Amino acid sequence: MRLFCTIELPEEMREKLHLAASELPGAHFKKVEKESLHITLCFFAEAPQAHLQQLQSALEWVEFLHLGISIKGIGVFPSLHNPAVLFANARCAPLEGLVCCINAKVQASGVEVQGEKRKFHAHVTLARPKANAEKAKAEIASFAKKYSQFDFGSFVAQEFALKKSVLQPSGPKYETLSTYHAQAFHLGFR
Repeated sequence: MRLFCTIELPEEMREKLHLAASELPGAHFKKVEKESLHITLCFFAEAPQAHLQQLQSALEWVEFLHLGISIKGIGVFPSLHNPAVLFANARCAPLEGLVCCINAKVQASGVEVQGEKRKFHAHVTLARPKANAEKAKAEIASFAKKYSQFDFGSFVAQEFALKKSVLQPSGPKYETLSTYHAQAFHLGFR
């Protein structure tokens, strides 16, 4: 199973992000569906079904506070010269600590999953260039410049979810398997 942990976005924020991404020409981009927009905390790649309950139990031990998150500006992974992912920045200093805590609890549980190898960068994936990224480069640069400082809004995250991704020809479909709630109130806006 392809498993990952996410923070869901409020509907009005998903609407703003989706509206912005709709400016990208469909011929050159595979856009993320509005209902699928989220902040990925951890990606566990392929995890055996037999380990699901143990993974869920490990996540029960993750302690975190409510998180003030703002979504502002647009970026590109790995770079504007080699675009693979167009995203909106998620800003919240304590998010990296939550990711570290999730990874530590999962590792301590003995569940063997393939975790993400790249450094964590909080973001919401909006679109990916289709096969010919060259044609999309100018559009990405223009879009990134237009929205470089755009404030999509802020919200307080009170939970994160473990989700399963099922790859389909139309794109991935996500199913929430379990949800984990914060212990206390704290704002992390910056």
